[in-house]
Amino acid sequence: MDPTSLRPSCDDLWAAALGVLDNGLRSTIDFDRSDKLEIVRELLQSADAAKAQCASKAWRLRRKSGATVNVRDLFAKVARWADRFKEIGDIAVQYDPAHASLPWAGVRFLLKSYSFVLESMSSIAELVCRYAFVEELLLRFSTAENETSPPSAAKELRRALVQLYARVLTYLARARAYYLQTTASCALLETSALEESFSAIAAAQSEADRCFQVASVQESKRIKILRWLSDEPYRKHHQLTKDGFLEGTGQWLLLDPVYARWKEESASSILWLHGIPGSGKSKLVPPPAYFYCSRNPAEPRRSDPESILASIARQLSCLQLGRPLLQPTVAAYNKHEEEGFPAESLRLQETRGLIVQLAGHYPTVTIILDALDECNPITRKDLLVTIESILRESSCLVKIFVSSRDDQDIVYKLQGYPNLELSSDRNSSDITNSIKQELRQKIIREVVSGAAGMFRWASLQLQALCDLKSDEAVLERIGRLPQTLEALYRELLQKINNYSSLADRQYASKGGKPSLKRSRRMNKDKPVFDAITEDVIEAAAGNEVSGEKVMALLLDRYGDQVTITEDVVTITEDVVKAAAGNKVSGEGVMALLLDRYGDQVRITNKIVSTIIGRFDSQVMALLLDRRRNQVTITEDVVKAAAGNEVTITEDVVKAAAGNCIMEKR
Repeated sequence: MDPTSLRPSCDDLWAAALGVLDNGLRSTIDFDRSDKLEIVRELLQSADAAKAQCASKAWRLRRKSGATVNVRDLFAKVARWADRFKEIGDIAVQYDPAHASLPWAGVRFLLKSYSFVLESMSSIAELVCRYAFVEELLLRFSTAENETSPPSAAKELRRALVQLYARVLTYLARARAYYLQTTASCALLETSALEESFSAIAAAQSEADRCFQVASVQESKRIKILRWLSDEPYRKHHQLTKDGFLEGTGQWLLLDPVYARWKEESASSILWLHGIPGSGKSKLVPPPAYFYCSRNPAEPRRSDPESILASIARQLSCLQLGRPLLQPTVAAYNKHEEEGFPAESLRLQETRGLIVQLAGHYPTVTIILDALDECNPITRKDLLVTIESILRESSCLVKIFVSSRDDQDIVYKLQGYPNLELSSDRNSSDITNSIKQELRQKIIREVVSGAAGMFRWASLQLQALCDLKSDEAVLERIGRLPQTLEALYRELLQKINNYSSLADRQYASKGGKPSLKRSRRMNKDKPVFDAITEDVIEAAAGNEVSGEKVMALLLDRYGDQVTITEDVVTITEDVVKAAAGNKVSGEGVMALLLDRYGDQVRITNKIVSTIIGRFDSQVMALLLDRRRNQVTITEDVVKAAAGNEVTITEDVVKAAAGNCIMEKR
């Protein structure tokens, strides 16, 4: 059933008010426009313009009492209320925009046609805006389906609003007709006919307010009846279950032929979803009239059959949330009230009868009971018997969806109905998706909280997690993440030491353990960067497998950090010595250091001894070509050469000879 079909058109009240006017007045109203909000916008523009004019000319109105009124302030009030109505207009007026625009068009006419305004205009603007809200509230007081007539309070309120709107239109029509017939711009407040029309508005407004108060009392009683029937927060329980629902799971249920037959067949029946504890039954239950049972000692009524059925009855008592109560519920309350026991809750059989009566107001009723096994084992037999009675006695189609564990008494009672057993072949994909989602959220939560804004730390952690082979390993790793970047670097080097590759092990042993140099802030407006430490450069220089490429990468990417400062790396003797001791790619590394940071590279006896002791003439030739004046052939160098069987080339001899001459001098 379309809920809007139950909603009376309260927005025809201005049209009804127009019909109350006599033909003479009705003929003077020619400000019928289809776009109500456009009229309000034009009214605001006119009011702003008039307000500016009044401010420049300092216009005043004098009341009969002698009080002086600033005309500019009156325009400001009109503009404020018109702007307020514009904000809520789309909500409060939906069905008859042409007639709903009548009062605003009238107010706009008066503002646009004259350079001053009656004090009553601001009151009318406020009135139209205020009662737009009242019309919206009137919808709650109006009739529900299958009631023969609206509640008397709602009818009286509607009648009073029509009378009030008719008085407003009468006043606007007479004011407009008067202004069109005269050229006088004074003594407007002395026009008795207009004053009488305005006084009639005040009287009609008082009557409308009185009727609204009566209707509000009726609404208060409606809430009181609902709470009397059940104050169990079923919507809160549903929201908690919904929050734990993982999108995309449970699709197998909708595709199962047993479920499809139960849903489509034109026979009242129960569908029983059962399985072992924790198999995800609660995550599959959808919501029409529903109840989530629980054996929580803090919420004893969630396991009590009377409370469970009372909550179902409450949900069926309104065709739509916020709408009037259906007559069977009101009659049940009135009966208890007449007997002097209005606060006494319904007994189980009374609630069963009420549910049967309420079901007759619907073409189909779907009732869902989740975790029936959580219901009190001693009394749940009564609940099972009652839901079977509802199936048999209801005049409409009733579908009852029950989920539970395989408790013996439940199995005995429901095994004859269509049922689905949760098993691994049905919900394994749901379990997998749930675990993945939970693991993903845990990884994000732990890495983000541990990173403390350090992107490099987070990046390395995720790389380490990606190397793991199982979810269990990931969970174990998350529980012991290194807290600092330095600790993470140390862990990575330890991992490299465990590699089976000889080259990788040599890299780890020769390169040392990179440590995180203290960070420094470049200036107060720039973030802190992790410096490239001396150990990192030294490790790259000694990498026999890919040292040249690594060194080039470091110098290219972080060359600005490889400088002589108190905080970052200097190309020290140890760095150059590491490059000199690199058997495989030492020549390339040395060439890089000489090319890019030649002014920092000092060729010492230790470096030359290292080269002579481990390399052929190519590395030595490189040094002699670039730094001949720094290569000294000492006794230690000769000993190193003897131990390495290095080829003594002509260049080496010339260098040695040159050094000897220098020493003699």
